[in-house]
Amino acid sequence: MSNKLFSHVGIATYKARTKLRWTNGNVDARLKILAKNGFTDVEFVELPRPMTKSEALLTSTVRALANKHNLQLGKEEAGEAETPAPELEAA
Repeated sequence: MSNKLFSHVGIATYKARTKLRWTNGNVDARLKILAKNGFTDVEFVELPRPMTKSEALLTSTVRALANKHNLQLGKEEAGEAETPAPELEAA
């Protein structure tokens, strides 16, 4: 996993898949880009200090954000988390 530092982490949904999104600095610009590209339910929170993805995933801030959106944080090694794909009903 990268050693790049991030100041904010957020959640956004695109095509029924919700994932964590990472950014630095100007959150408003990131929000505009995500909205322009069709993302919904976008929410960002500021991290206590600049952190790597691995560090941030261990914070109560990120855990609370994930819990609020029913997001499973099981792919910590990959630096991403996402909602499970909806199950299709058999006909």
